[in-house]
Amino acid sequence: MGCLESQSRIRELCQIQRGSSPAQSTLRVKLTGLQQLSSNIERVMKDHHEVKDRKTIFDEILESRLSKEDKKPLRLLQEAQNISVAGTATTALVLSHMSVYLLSTPRVLAQLRAELKRAIPNPAQPQSIRDIEQLPYLDAVVTEGLRLTMGTSRRQTRISPYEIMTFCDEDKVWHIPAGVSEDCFSLRDINQRSIQLTCHQSPVGMAAPLIHLSPTLFPDPLEFRPERFIENPGLKRHLITFAQGSRQCLGMQMATIELLLLHAEIWRRYGSKEDHGEDGWWELYETDRSDIGFGRDRFLPYPKKGSRVIQIKCALPQCGEHILQPIYSGRRPLTLYLSSVVPKSTINMSADKTDIVGLIDEIYKVKEDLITGDFWSNNPLREKLISNAEKLASVARKPEETILFQSTQSAQNFAIRTAVDLALFDRIPSSGSGISIADLSRAVNVDERLLARILRACTSISLFQELRPSHYIHTPLSSVFLHSPHRDHFTQIYDFTGRAVYMMPYYLRATRYRYPIEYSAAPFQYALHTPLGFWEYLDEDPRRARLFSSGMRSFQSATTSKSLGCTHLFYEELLLQAAEIGSSDVAVVDVGGGRGQALEGIQAQFPELEGRLILQDREDVIEDAKAKGLLDSIETMAVSFFDAQVVEGAFVYQFRRILHDWSDDSSISILKNTVRAMTSRSRVLIIETIMPETEVPRRMALQDINMMTFG
Repeated sequence: MGCLESQSRIRELCQIQRGSSPAQSTLRVKLTGLQQLSSNIERVMKDHHEVKDRKTIFDEILESRLSKEDKKPLRLLQEAQNISVAGTATTALVLSHMSVYLLSTPRVLAQLRAELKRAIPNPAQPQSIRDIEQLPYLDAVVTEGLRLTMGTSRRQTRISPYEIMTFCDEDKVWHIPAGVSEDCFSLRDINQRSIQLTCHQSPVGMAAPLIHLSPTLFPDPLEFRPERFIENPGLKRHLITFAQGSRQCLGMQMATIELLLLHAEIWRRYGSKEDHGEDGWWELYETDRSDIGFGRDRFLPYPKKGSRVIQIKCALPQCGEHILQPIYSGRRPLTLYLSSVVPKSTINMSADKTDIVGLIDEIYKVKEDLITGDFWSNNPLREKLISNAEKLASVARKPEETILFQSTQSAQNFAIRTAVDLALFDRIPSSGSGISIADLSRAVNVDERLLARILRACTSISLFQELRPSHYIHTPLSSVFLHSPHRDHFTQIYDFTGRAVYMMPYYLRATRYRYPIEYSAAPFQYALHTPLGFWEYLDEDPRRARLFSSGMRSFQSATTSKSLGCTHLFYEELLLQAAEIGSSDVAVVDVGGGRGQALEGIQAQFPELEGRLILQDREDVIEDAKAKGLLDSIETMAVSFFDAQVVEGAFVYQFRRILHDWSDDSSISILKNTVRAMTSRSRVLIIETIMPETEVPRRMALQDINMMTFG
């Protein structure tokens, strides 16, 4: 049975939201979430009779003795909404907001860290829930955080079906009768004056902000002061973060334990700028309490409109300072990234003659370095030259010429892709003698007129050179395509990602511009007409897998040197521990390390580093790496990073350009599998690129669009 009822209800809501209300975009986001939940429920209802290793809550509901009415899709959808919000949004809100409270109150953070140091001498050892629950100051800190973040801010209504409730308000006493009948009832004040009312029920309610921020119950209610719950433990009974009574949150204990464990783990390892932790320190960056204070009731307590995203500056021992912020907004838990930050450009793209002259001067400055220095190994210098040259070409064109230039990129890529298919790069002699179009036409068995048009396009972008009329030779650019990894890299991007990018406008239109986050329902599936995710699509056909593997050798050779430069100081620091690293110890595990270029680079730059170097990746990738001459000194393991890490106690677990391929949940799962294998001396090194907030470099911005096609 499909979710026709819930889907129908969603369609009705979609009709409502077609107006021009200011809340239209918010409603659209909510409807997208409803559609996703409804699809998931439909899948559960369809296959819940199958034998499963693990059941969901909805399997249990469908197999229970509940009435048919309680098993209808709309009811399950409502349950799913409650679970998804209660299990994620509220806990995430507390975590992110408490980071601000603690970092803005150094006294409290110092006292908390002192208690954690005493209780957890070795932070690398797992801690029992029982021990963590016994820490009084940690418990008070979390309780105070729950008070200020409130859980939900919406008024929580209650009905007393059988007992009269009494409510005192200064000089007034209200008697609120039971609410199960339709009889008249009265509200009496202290002078016994009564108001007669007729009602089906007698609902009452109180919003959490009115209680949690009451100066009568909590003096200086906006102050973050955990000691209040140590001085008076009875204050806890006034908190309604998890509601109270028969509608109290079922996940209350689990959420509390999550908060206790997470805060113990984070603040035992990390400190503030005034009190450094073993693994580094955090500091608020362009963020203060006004960015999290209660200002709006959106069921969850939201800060005032216009508040900034929560940002934190993080300093790690080997890697310097970095700015950390959530992926989407301040409502999400903090997400940490370790990477080199790409510098922002300062060139004004709305250029006049002065701007053009300035760009020419910047390009001319490279001349001396080009003549006297090692230009090709100086990546920052080369990138600066390329950026300025591209900007010069852009500003030298008229706006309409730029539009025409951009619109012809797809035709350019078609010509290159067809040249690859026809093996033109191999057919044109590499000796420099060239070949006539007539001879080339006969060699590839293609109509000379068609071939002439393809070659004309290729020549216009310097992919070939027309030595004399209808006679073509190689150029430095076309010579690159003689090497299969480079040729395969272009091909797999064009065939897989390129098709998805081309179809993305149509995908977004069909999905009402839903943010593509589902791995199995992304632009990739839409464009290639497959139900398979990207990696499963490659596995389905060995030719696709070989093409991807070969192409990635080209990509990794172009990026490995830059990434090693970013981590050079990290491995120099590791050498200081060289005395601890024996030949039988594992120095580095490169998780998902591809063909091993990074490990080969580490070995070349640090030959004195003892210990084993282990490359982990899929079996086909490992076999390809060996076939292509991977150094014998590098050990290999064909494993999946979604399984438990089998190498225990390595000094470094390296993740280079891995996590950007996966969702937050998948990335957390990958890292958890590694954490379980770590010891006190182990470190995780995450190498990713962080995009600047503005003026993102072209390569990064377009690669980001490519990655979006995978969901």
